[in-house]
Amino acid sequence: MSTKFLKCDVDLTDFLIAFLAKKKTKDGEPYKFTPPNPLHPWYHDFRKMRTALKVEPQYIGAMIRWCFERNDFWGSVVRSPANLRKNFHKIQAQMEAPKAMTTFQKKRAAIDDYVIESS
Repeated sequence: MSTKFLKCDVDLTDFLIAFLAKKKTKDGEPYKFTPPNPLHPWYHDFRKMRTALKVEPQYIGAMIRWCFERNDFWGSVVRSPANLRKNFHKIQAQMEAPKAMTTFQKKRAAIDDYVIESS
């Protein structure tokens, strides 16, 4: 088994760095971060994530995008591929969870269940 990283690992690293570079603090200041130099440890972290968790690079990219664009909490937690890998299953559960039902939808579901049961 090869321990070499692939082009997709480099692309995922660049993708994460781009989101970290655009991130702002709560005060509106630019987020300060320092990626490792050289970036090889991050490449290998993405490789480990792909192989150990058996996920496609596109899914990892979608997860990074979701963390930074849709969820403020995970956007502040994910600062490296190691953090993403460590919290992968928690992020995945929240990312794939169905949207919370509104109160009206809950009441409607309860009424529908009652109608079906009493028929």
